[in-house]
Amino acid sequence: MNSAEREINKLAVELYDKAAVSGSRFNPAELVDELYIDLVSRFAQERSATDDLIRIAADKAIRSVDRSRTKPVEQGSLADDLDRVLPVGESNRRARRHMDNVDWTNHIAHVTDNAARVNAAAAREQRRYAELSSFLAAGMDTEAALAAWQTEHVDEVLA
Repeated sequence: MNSAEREINKLAVELYDKAAVSGSRFNPAELVDELYIDLVSRFAQERSATDDLIRIAADKAIRSVDRSRTKPVEQGSLADDLDRVLPVGESNRRARRHMDNVDWTNHIAHVTDNAARVNAAAAREQRRYAELSSFLAAGMDTEAALAAWQTEHVDEVLA
C-alpha cells in the first residue's frame, strides 16, 4: 500500500467511524462523496498523488470487476454456468469451462471454507440475538440490551 492509499484509507476510516458513532443510519455512497470532495481539495495539485490515485482506482476497478464476475449466480445447469469465473487457489481465478481437477479441488476447498465461516458467523449472531432478544423487545438498542444482559450475567462474556 502506497502513502496516498494509506492516507485515503485513514480518511475513509475516520469518516466511516464518525458516521457509525453518530448512531444514525448512514449511506456509504454519501461517505464516498464526502471523501471525494476532501481528496480533490488535498491532492488536486500533486502529480505523484495523482499517479497513486490512478493506481488505486485501477486496483479498485479490477477488484470490483472480480467481485461481480465471481459472484454466485444461480444457474439452471452446469452448462449454463461455464462462463463464470471462480477462485481456484492462491488468489487465482479461472473460467469454469477451463477448470481442471486441481482447479476443482482448490475451488471446492475454498467453497467449503467459506461455508464453514458463514455458518459459524450465523450461529454466533443467532446466539447473541437469542440472549438479547427480550431486552430488544422491551425497546432497548443493542448497547443498552448488552448492559442489561451483563447485569444479569456478571461473570460471563457474550461472545
